[in-house]
Amino acid sequence: MEEQTGQQPTGPMRAQLRRTMVQVSLELGRTELTLDELLELDHGSIIDPNRLAGEPIEVRIGEQLMARGEIVTVGEYFGIRVTEVLSRFPAGPTRADVGVPVGN
Repeated sequence: MEEQTGQQPTGPMRAQLRRTMVQVSLELGRTELTLDELLELDHGSIIDPNRLAGEPIEVRIGEQLMARGEIVTVGEYFGIRVTEVLSRFPAGPTRADVGVPVGN
């Protein structure tokens, strides 16, 4: 079993961590709807996210705010242009931070 020293992983462990997939959340906005409005939603309904065009959006990994960006179009898809990086696992990711099971 590997001892937890707080040091950043090196060698093969670091390479494995760098390939680990993490879920990234992009929140366009929030709004409130009455129950009646919610029940009336149907295919084609539009919900206003209460955000102005050009406002920054947040990029999160779990609950950790990592960056801000702006919405761009990439062909027929939306993308995010990162405009500010706020955090980068300052002490280096631990196995638990990136979802690697302990003991592997």
